[in-house]
Amino acid sequence: MAVHDRSAFVAISARLVFELDKHVPEVEDLIANWLDMEQYQRLSSSIDRMGRYCDAVPHLVGPWAEVLISHTQLIHCAWDTARKGLSVADAPLVDSLLKLHVLALGRAREAAAWVTDNRGKSH
Repeated sequence: MAVHDRSAFVAISARLVFELDKHVPEVEDLIANWLDMEQYQRLSSSIDRMGRYCDAVPHLVGPWAEVLISHTQLIHCAWDTARKGLSVADAPLVDSLLKLHVLALGRAREAAAWVTDNRGKSH
């Protein structure tokens, strides 16, 4: 890999760390206050943007797949819970899926921080 590729990986990974740090409290707030459509749209856009960052850095593709799966499971469960007329914020399954999603986001953050700390080098 060329040096300029490594520097791009570092910059992209640093940006992802920043985005992930903002994303966790925002997704927690969305679930606690289901359903604010403006916030939902912002989070969807954020997921799309972060996904493009991860697509550009090979080391982040795997952790990002886990984020996408956990995000999809969480949002599907929240929609299904609301459709049944239940409180999303108080649903035990939603809470469990939110915790799993936050863990996945944390692992993606760790991977991005690793790329940043190691100046874009591969394993």
